[in-house]
Amino acid sequence: MKFSLGAHLIFVSDVEASKAFYRDILKLELVEENPHFTEYTLPGGRLYVEEKNPSRAKGFENVHIGGPTGIVLAVDDIRAAVNELRRAGVTILVEPIQQIWGGWNAIIADADGNQLILDEDHA
Repeated sequence: MKFSLGAHLIFVSDVEASKAFYRDILKLELVEENPHFTEYTLPGGRLYVEEKNPSRAKGFENVHIGGPTGIVLAVDDIRAAVNELRRAGVTILVEPIQQIWGGWNAIIADADGNQLILDEDHA
């Protein structure tokens, strides 16, 4: 058996409104959309953004919106990225901080409170 990462999935309350964050602010390339779902491509993978959808298959009725997602977005200059995102109105939950291994992280949030980690790692 062989696995590969297909995509990351984030649930939101309003997929249409989430485009203002994922497409317009983060500048991710929108490659597919329907009334409850958008798909973005970025170097290294895909990001699915989906709203709670009653027609979704069993097992997806109790999705979580908001809080930590485990998604890490690599940036070249974390301070510049955080400053640009702040100017765009993005909530900065954790300012850039150096980790014990030498890399730098910050945490941002979308309008639903889904948390994304920014990572500048020069270790």
